[in-house]
Amino acid sequence: MYGSQLIEKIEAQACRIGIIGLGNEGLLLALLFAQAKFKVGAYDERQTLIDDLRGGVSPIAGLPSAHLVKLLSAGMLQPTAQFEALCDADAYIICLPAPSKKGRTFDLSYIEQTVEALLDIWKPGKLAIIESIAYPGSTNELFLQPFLRRGLLPDRDFFMALSPERSEAVEKNYGLSQIPKLLSGITPRSETAATALYNMVFDQIIPVSSVRVAELTKLLENSFRSVNTALINEFDEVCQQLGVNTSEVIAAAKTKPFGFMAFSPGGTVESNIAAEFQCANKEQRLVALAHEINQERPRQLVYRIMEKLSWLGKPLLWANILVLGVANQPIMSEAADSPTVALIEQLMLRGALVTYSDPAIRQITLQDERVLQHNPLSKLLLSEADLVVIAAPNVTCNATLLAEFEDKILDVNGSYEALPEVIKLHKRENESTLKYQPTNPVGSKKRNVS
Repeated sequence: MYGSQLIEKIEAQACRIGIIGLGNEGLLLALLFAQAKFKVGAYDERQTLIDDLRGGVSPIAGLPSAHLVKLLSAGMLQPTAQFEALCDADAYIICLPAPSKKGRTFDLSYIEQTVEALLDIWKPGKLAIIESIAYPGSTNELFLQPFLRRGLLPDRDFFMALSPERSEAVEKNYGLSQIPKLLSGITPRSETAATALYNMVFDQIIPVSSVRVAELTKLLENSFRSVNTALINEFDEVCQQLGVNTSEVIAAAKTKPFGFMAFSPGGTVESNIAAEFQCANKEQRLVALAHEINQERPRQLVYRIMEKLSWLGKPLLWANILVLGVANQPIMSEAADSPTVALIEQLMLRGALVTYSDPAIRQITLQDERVLQHNPLSKLLLSEADLVVIAAPNVTCNATLLAEFEDKILDVNGSYEALPEVIKLHKRENESTLKYQPTNPVGSKKRNVS
């Protein structure tokens, strides 16, 4: 009975949506459903974020504040820091982070506490769709079992499905609604209800046979990205040693129409993938090694920065370094797991004076609890810096302004190779390209080619 009533509400767009967790995925989903004329309650415990959203301040690069204000004024989007405000929702979409501790284990306390809070306001017949995934088996352990321990039964008291987030695909110029959504319910009725809801906003739903298949698919996607990023990071070091432009090599390889997928040097925004395998009681040597390589990337960049400063006649100690770009994705509104934060910490540990500019990240908190604020990019800010480091891909900057300071710019991702007519920021110091020059020694004959 509950299932048919819920689907009727969904199809009539009378279903109220509760988004739990307003990181990148959660906030994008809240906006997507609000644009589709669903009333959305958007919860996050960060009061500052909620105040910004209520004030029409967009935390997402590329999302105009005017668009946010329109959704707020229409009453379709209702940000809140009070969990009880979601009690009237018919469907909950859970988008919670699972930050990893050192030692390849997860801190899951926030997820566990939030699930208990959700159960305190739960009413029969509602739907929970889980976008968060910590490790294979986490849907059962962290979400399903707490419901069962409360005496709630699937298809009677609740419907539950897993649809692992894929918001990183937005950086490839896909809108969120265009990304195919994996989905599996814990029961056929759960899958039917979740599919009905997601069909209202997504172009394509990909059903899989079980929740475990969906979990492992997400783990494979994350592992693929991590391993290939590690490969390019090591290849980038080889290119630097040989004085060759990494971006040019990657661009050349991309011309192969099969058997190659381009990745750029940098870190990964996924959580500790090695921890995901360990929680599943599986050891993956290649994935673990890739994670270690990617973790070493900030330290390697510090040495590259020291070399650039040395070329400029300055030591790293007390150097004023401006870092452009913290978000590892163009839609990222938070700095969690950003490798650029680790780079900033490494530089500050060595005595550098670091500021950063990234309008998508208003502030970052370092491990020692120090807080750095975003600085709007200006000619004065650039002139005061001893070195400008473009640290994240897809960072939005005024290339014409940067061109005035080309000599003290170090781009570690080749972010501006698309604008060679304005400024070639990807150029490395002492870069050389060796080309074969055929010679004809005296007395030798030229070979005719016909």
